[in-house]
Amino acid sequence: MFAAWQVLAFRLPMLAMQSTPSRRKEAQRMVTEKAEAAFDGALAWQRYWALTSLELWSKPLAPNALQEAADAWAAPGRKTLRANARRLSRRKGR
Repeated sequence: MFAAWQVLAFRLPMLAMQSTPSRRKEAQRMVTEKAEAAFDGALAWQRYWALTSLELWSKPLAPNALQEAADAWAAPGRKTLRANARRLSRRKGR
């Protein structure tokens, strides 16, 4: 959760300032990364349920299956968020 606040702290002031080519590029990257993470999350959600449905004949549905599916869906976004926090914090120091 801290990574989300860290990324916001780096990006919001940049987006509020006058537009430059590097700021526009960062804004485009931000939107593209969110779309990719959402798509990857949807694929992970579907993969989880597809694999789970293949196992239903041999074992019942786990009581925490919905939580596991949600974790699979959120994992790509978390990975992107942590990578952005690292990248933006390095960039800020320059």
